[in-house]
Amino acid sequence: MASETPASDYLVVPQTPEAAAAAFVYARKLRESGDLVRVEIDLESRETLEGVREYARDRRIAQIAWVNAEGFPTIETERTLWHTLLLLIPVKALPIASALVRWLAFTPVQAKMSRVRIGFG
Repeated sequence: MASETPASDYLVVPQTPEAAAAAFVYARKLRESGDLVRVEIDLESRETLEGVREYARDRRIAQIAWVNAEGFPTIETERTLWHTLLLLIPVKALPIASALVRWLAFTPVQAKMSRVRIGFG
């Protein structure tokens, strides 16, 4: 019986075309970090940052490393995305949003983000 390939731990994304070489170097550093780390490099020029995030969600990749041309990464996780979203939610909805974030922190990646919809009136 075939088993499902485990999700990658990181999606390494060059912030500009000039950062592609630095993205490969950073991906190698992640792979050689000592622990088993699965890394993908995204060289496809997506039109939006959200397109990259959607790709990562679809592939169940929890961390995105945005690498600049100097080789410095900015790590984005699903948790940081949710904290950013909390800043955009109206004050009256914060208790619901806070409970949702706590629930998502303990829910398998597949159930996160894409299957949860909340309406605020």
